[in-house]
Formats: sequence, C-alpha cells, structure tokens
Amino acid sequence: MNRPQGERSMRTRRAFLLGGAGLGALLIGAASYETWRLYGRHYPPTPYDDLLDLLPDRNAAKLLGEQIRDTGSIPIDSHKLAAELRSELARLPLSRLADEDMREGRVAELGGWVLPFSVIEICWLAKNYA
Repeated sequence: MNRPQGERSMRTRRAFLLGGAGLGALLIGAASYETWRLYGRHYPPTPYDDLLDLLPDRNAAKLLGEQIRDTGSIPIDSHKLAAELRSELARLPLSRLADEDMREGRVAELGGWVLPFSVIEICWLAKNYA
C-alpha cells in the first residue's frame, strides 16, 4: 500500500528535525568542553605540577601555605619533600593518605583549619611554586 504524500513528508521532516536537534546538542556539548579547556584556570609550569594538580585551587592552597609557621615539620628541601610525597602517593591516593594522617594524629591548624600533614605539605609547595 502506498501512503499519502503528506504522511511521508511529515516523517522526513520529523527525522530531519530530530537529527538537527541531536547535532545541535552535540555541538553545544563540544563547545562547552572546549571553552572550559580554553578559559579554565591555567598555572605556570612548575617541577611539582603532578602534586599541585591534586589540589582543586592552587591559589587557595598558596594562601594556606603562606600561613605555615616554621615548626620544623616541613623540610626546607622542596625536592626531598616532593619525593617523599610522590612515594606516599604511589602507595595511596591523596584522600586516603589524608585520612591516614588524620587517624594517626599527623595534623596541624592552618588558617583556622585542621589539616593533615600531607595536604599541608602540598600547600607549602603551592606557596613556593604556584
């Protein structure tokens, strides 16, 4: 049976509109992804980017790092500190390492926050290199 001409054109028009809407959604998604990459936060390169990239905001970490007092808990040698952090982070992700620090009492008050040493050490690196 042949269908009337109007019914075929409705299906063609509907398919065309749905295809166009799908293509438009795809283009909007791609544009928003690329916009975030272009206009998101960019920081100058440092030798410790692998550690500093674990932080959601380097500028906030830098502000916290500026609150650190010389208590002797953070080594002065950045390379040694980074090597120790990297070896610990190879064993555990930062969230679990921070939990472990909290359970074992390796915490300090920093800028009104009680933070684990692993996070404080990364903030110290941010203060000096971010």
